[in-house]
Amino acid sequence: LLRGGKTEQAIPLLKEALDERSDDARLNYRYAEVLRKAGQYEDAEEYAKVALKQRAPKAQLTLANIYCSQSIQAQENGETERSHSLLGRARSTLDSFRPEFGNDMEVADGIRAKSYRIEGAWEQAERVLSNYPDSANTYTVYEQSKVDLHHVVQACSQGNLSDARPRLEHVVDRLTRLEQLHGLPEPLRELQAEVRTIQETFEAGA
Repeated sequence: LLRGGKTEQAIPLLKEALDERSDDARLNYRYAEVLRKAGQYEDAEEYAKVALKQRAPKAQLTLANIYCSQSIQAQENGETERSHSLLGRARSTLDSFRPEFGNDMEVADGIRAKSYRIEGAWEQAERVLSNYPDSANTYTVYEQSKVDLHHVVQACSQGNLSDARPRLEHVVDRLTRLEQLHGLPEPLRELQAEVRTIQETFEAGA
């Protein structure tokens, strides 16, 4: 069910399994991930913490992602201090992460970059992502593209199209390459549409 993207159907099955094995690291991790993707962040945090306590290998990644999502909610509610606090927790959680597999650190750095992006710390986000210039990881590419598009918009607002164009072309090339490899998930398709809108603006002003 999880691999098929049927998150809602997986929730009661995982809960039933957890009722019998409440301390199972893998079940708590899986359930936290499902709840996070369903937007149930408070409950997801609870199970992610249990998974972390039971030493689930990637529990820190899930918990940091949850804190990032909660931070966005806090921002939307005007809770600036809470938002910053949650982002600090996310980065602190990532500091304790020890990667086991090849791309685990890239995933952690993608979440760290996201935490800086949410905070508006664009230079820090770009610095974290600079280790992965040719990444084919969709999450890394999303964060890289968000950073580049921010700089494109900033340059355009200052009338500096000579700086904006190369950045925009870089985003186009990155998304095209990824699309040819294995297609684009919905968030990246939305970014692609945003890129096309900016391109049309450039052409109209040419």
